Amino acid sequence: MNRKCWALFIFNLGLSLVSYSQINDRPQWPTFDYITIDLTTGHPTLNWTPPPHDNKYPDPIGYIIYRKNIDPLNPDHAIAIDSVLAGITSYTDILADGNNKRLIYGIASKGPTFPSQRTSDHANIFITSFYDSCNHKIDLSWENYMGWGNRIEKYDVYVSNNPPPTTFALHTSLQGTINNTSILNVAENQDYYVYIEAKKQNSTFITRSNLYYKRTNMPIHPASMSVDSIIAQDKRTTIYFKIAPNSELTEYHVVRWENPDSVRSIFTKKTLHPFSDPLRTFYADTVDSWAAR
Repeated sequence: MNRKCWALFIFNLGLSLVSYSQINDRPQWPTFDYITIDLTTGHPTLNWTPPPHDNKYPDPIGYIIYRKNIDPLNPDHAIAIDSVLAGITSYTDILADGNNKRLIYGIASKGPTFPSQRTSDHANIFITSFYDSCNHKIDLSWENYMGWGNRIEKYDVYVSNNPPPTTFALHTSLQGTINNTSILNVAENQDYYVYIEAKKQNSTFITRSNLYYKRTNMPIHPASMSVDSIIAQDKRTTIYFKIAPNSELTEYHVVRWENPDSVRSIFTKKTLHPFSDPLRTFYADTVDSWAAR
């Protein structure tokens, strides 16, 4: 009987030792759900879900927030900027402004001894644009939300002429694979504010981009335009001219009048050559060759 008891005791002790040896000293990492940007302050808010309880791992006693510096020489450099207690599942970084640049974050569980592995990175949507003053449009493009992979259901683009969030209206909805659109027929000397919301597929998670601002200006007219010389040649006239290179206009005309400058000139105006390049410097007039001479 004693032998059986000792054997059973040793067997149970062995199981306990094996079980104990399988317990990790690091907790599991949380699920990083999303980042969103406050349109007014630009502050990013991180949201996450705690890891499920598992007897093989210690429960988190808190969470560590990492911000990654965008450094091409050290792209994986992340700094622990703060930590929170275990019952908290969101964090607002009041020292960062997502309206000015793209922000990248990671999270780790804080353990009794060691922290967990860091989550994969998440980064906010960040909008840039090109203002086409001649065609009266703003071409928008943005860096996609980082952290959801290709699981973005749609992008909703909101536009307003005023910054308060209540003034925005939905401009367009796009598939999650598209990251550009245009605002057409924009007015000159007007304020335009834009932000984008992304929705994750099969989820209620929604994230906001930075608040983008653009003031539309009138296209810059050339400071000067001059005809340098006109040379008559056989059956053509060569006109040499110069346009100030700072011009943003994209439509110019070489025009001929059949009469001297007088009240009748306006009725003899003839457009010989429309062109778009302000760096062009000459044109050979062969229209109505005898008249060109």
